[in-house]
Amino acid sequence: MGKYDEIWKNVIEEIFEEFVYFYMPDLAEAIDFTKAYSFLDKEFSAIEIKSEDGTRYLDKLVKFYLKNGEEQWTLLHIDVQHASKDDFSLRMFKYFYRVFDKYNRKIISQIIFTGRHEYQKEFIYSYYNTELLYKYRSLRLVDYDETYLLNHNNPFALVTLAVKYALDSKNDEELRYNFKRKLMRLMFKRGYGHKEIENLFRFIEIMLELSDGELKRKLYIELKEIVKEGNIM
Repeated sequence: MGKYDEIWKNVIEEIFEEFVYFYMPDLAEAIDFTKAYSFLDKEFSAIEIKSEDGTRYLDKLVKFYLKNGEEQWTLLHIDVQHASKDDFSLRMFKYFYRVFDKYNRKIISQIIFTGRHEYQKEFIYSYYNTELLYKYRSLRLVDYDETYLLNHNNPFALVTLAVKYALDSKNDEELRYNFKRKLMRLMFKRGYGHKEIENLFRFIEIMLELSDGELKRKLYIELKEIVKEGNIM
């Protein structure tokens, strides 16, 4: 698993409730978060699809309970690749029917697109009057308004900003430094708990990774001052 897959995996698993509330608010209102939810990595590995070109995807299968007492599973597909794959919707459909066939559960599929491409949002099969339409939930992080994200207190607002800023500053170290500095300040200013700060720090650090040694040093010095000012361990 690559470093971008790893930081997405960590931030989703560690602050899953905030993830759902930010990206799937309608579903979050129906989930009973007072009951334990679980990531079914072992179960998902049994139906995992191997990519022919070696591309890795971060796919999560999560079991949770609804407020009406019903047990529910949701299939979360997070595409952390920038490329738009021609076979993506087919792959999504294959996952859907494999999970449905193996576990006979209701499934909710959510895709998080991290690039600027136009992505496939449905799978259509049509052959001699045999037809099938499969749609899944999807969103592109680049479509979120920056002002909205800057004023939203959910940790995933900063996650989304980090992805947007990484795209905007790809070849500009100075701009990337300024974006990273801005997000770090926001992270401490909002008064998140230790778990949120730890995961956000790791995500921002990797997503907006700096190669310029002098800029790294400047950011480190400033972070020490931020921590000191806020009396943050």
